[in-house]
Amino acid sequence: MSWFKLKQEHIPDEHFLYTRIHRSNLTRNDKMPKADAFKNTPFEVNSKVLSSDWDKYTTPIKCRDSVISHSKPGKPLKNPDDYFIWKMNVGKVRNDLIPTQNVLHTPSKLNKAHATIKGRKPANEDVNNAEFRSIIIEIGEWAIAP
Repeated sequence: MSWFKLKQEHIPDEHFLYTRIHRSNLTRNDKMPKADAFKNTPFEVNSKVLSSDWDKYTTPIKCRDSVISHSKPGKPLKNPDDYFIWKMNVGKVRNDLIPTQNVLHTPSKLNKAHATIKGRKPANEDVNNAEFRSIIIEIGEWAIAP
């Protein structure tokens, strides 16, 4: 098997990112994402990125369904129906969020659409959860709603 590095591309500001939101990360009252839905991942390590998918290479349904490939060995398969898709404009992610975030295309062999939102997030690094969440809600919308 030959190893190769997938080409990283610049993601233009007018494009969109999709982020999976598990049903446990929704508020009870309005079924909108909690601030914790946008934590850097993986949670077990000192990560500085939030995974997302670039709309150039995927759709909301493909993004949601790809959660199956993120299931851990020996554990039950993750159910795509437990996830919803939040859509955000790249330019607004880069320019409107506080603290500021960087958007990078970080494709892998399994996911050409993979992108990372790099920067401090709520619950990771003493970021104001309420302010961060209110801006995320303002700049995004459901692509697949609860």
